[in-house]
Amino acid sequence: MLGLDAFDMSLVMLPAALCMVLAAPLTALSVGACAFALGTGFGTVMVTATEVLVRRAAAADAGVAGGLQQTAMNVGPTLGTAIATTLLVSGRDLTASMGPTLTVLAVLSCAGAAAASRLPRAARPLPVE
Repeated sequence: MLGLDAFDMSLVMLPAALCMVLAAPLTALSVGACAFALGTGFGTVMVTATEVLVRRAAAADAGVAGGLQQTAMNVGPTLGTAIATTLLVSGRDLTASMGPTLTVLAVLSCAGAAAASRLPRAARPLPVE
C-alpha cells in the first residue's frame, strides 16, 4: 500500500491518464482496421457455417444442427485462447514466447483444416435447365 488518499492517488495516475487520452487518436485507425478485418472474417465464417450445417440438415434435425454449430463456435475460440494463454505465460519472456505460440496455433489450425477436408461432402444438386 502506498498510503495515498484518493486525491493524491489521482495525481499520481494523472500522467498515465493523459498519455491514454493523447495516444487514443493515434491508434484509432490501426485498431479500427483490425476490428473491421476481424468482424468481416467472423461474419463470413458464421454465415457460411450456419448455412452449411443447418440448411443441409433435415427439418426435424435443424435445431440440433444449429446447437452443435453454436457449441463448436464457442468451444473452438475458448480452447484457442486457453492454449495461447498457457503457451504465452509458460516462458520467462512474453515477447520471446510469441513465436512458438503462434507456430503451435498455426499447426493446430492446419490440422483442423486437414481434418475438415476429410469430412463427407453432400451431393450437389444438378442445375435446373
